[in-house]
Amino acid sequence: MTQTPSETTARQPIVPVAVSVPQRELGYANSGGVGTISGWWDSLSDERTPELQWPQAYDVYDDMLNSPQIYSVLRSVIMPILAAGARLDCTGVKSEIAELVRDDMGLPIVGEGDATASPDDDFQDERFSYPEHLELALEEALGYGHSYHEQKAYGGPDSPDGLWHLQKLAWRPPRSIAKFNLARDGGLISIEQKPYSIAGGVVSAASTKNIPLPVGRLVAYVHRRKGANWLGRSLLRPAYEPFLINNRAKRLEMVYVERHASPTPVFTDNADGNAQTLAAGRNIARGIRTGSTAGAGLANGQKLELLAPQGTPPDTGKIKTYNDDLIGRVVLAHFLNLGASGAQGHSYALGSTFEDFFTLGVQAFAKWVARIGSRHIVRDLVWWNWPGERYPRIVFDEIGSKQEAIVLAIAQLVTAGVLRPDEDLEKFVRVALGLPPGNNSRALPAPKETP
Repeated sequence: MTQTPSETTARQPIVPVAVSVPQRELGYANSGGVGTISGWWDSLSDERTPELQWPQAYDVYDDMLNSPQIYSVLRSVIMPILAAGARLDCTGVKSEIAELVRDDMGLPIVGEGDATASPDDDFQDERFSYPEHLELALEEALGYGHSYHEQKAYGGPDSPDGLWHLQKLAWRPPRSIAKFNLARDGGLISIEQKPYSIAGGVVSAASTKNIPLPVGRLVAYVHRRKGANWLGRSLLRPAYEPFLINNRAKRLEMVYVERHASPTPVFTDNADGNAQTLAAGRNIARGIRTGSTAGAGLANGQKLELLAPQGTPPDTGKIKTYNDDLIGRVVLAHFLNLGASGAQGHSYALGSTFEDFFTLGVQAFAKWVARIGSRHIVRDLVWWNWPGERYPRIVFDEIGSKQEAIVLAIAQLVTAGVLRPDEDLEKFVRVALGLPPGNNSRALPAPKETP
């Protein structure tokens, strides 16, 4: 029997090929090696605006939050995440691990409702609260670009249950950070806080040195971290230019309003042009006030007039509306300007499309926050007690879900036989609709009709 070319090729011996496995890095992400972020920050981020470079950028971003438009943009991202609520996905996790994380984090487990502490727990107000921590972390990480927190545990082998527990994630103010120690590959080695003063403002010799915080005990939220950029990038950075233009437009507008609302008194002297008379007339003009007793005395040939500015002042409303729209685009929140003064051509359908894109963006932020919390809070808590064990994941309820659409879609799929109404589907529906957990008991039979 004649062999085909494919069979001949398949029977040929396989010649081993030498494969080069990369086991170390040749390049770098941090040109300065182990050291501060000074110098490297300018080159990597390409931030050419001096006032937005670290650390003076904190004051600028705080000033920007005084703008109602920018504040609403930031809160429009944070509030849906906080309102959605976080839960623990304990799929494949041992029951004792799930219970420890649930109690220490104060988060419910998916499918078990929202109860995380018993009513008779006298210390539940003193426990670590992940929702409170989340709000602070989101405001800082999105507002400044980064937010750092230090872990603190209690318990251990000598405690009643023999386990380590998470006591708090201590906030470390961004303005207190003096130095970032970076590895060559761009990893964070530690941060250093500025020295602190003891009571009375007296500084001891020990407190004149920076306080190092190793990365192993830190939870770092760094927005849009690139390489060794552990400062991140503020969500408000693209809004800085329209913010400045809007501020200047508002100031000019107030000048226009003030000048047009208050006519300018003008004194005209007679033909003699005496300097003393002109000075007196100037004082009369400056002292003009409205009222039932207001008046002025003039000599023969002198004149006092109230002259209003000529022409129409520029329309700054279009400038402000345009820049407010640009600020909303920073987070895809175009719908924030729908119906605003000067906004035209907007419809309900267009607003719904804008909202869908915005919701996708908020969901991406929620997944980013959940990923950091799962890897650097939950995993550490679990591995303090059970090294290497599977740990729960933090997940958020769906943001911007439309309950009516979910119920209708599930009903149609169940009716068509595509889905089967089992226990997992019931849990999903209860979580999606915010319903209380089931008790796994059989439903009572329907009452019989009386004859």
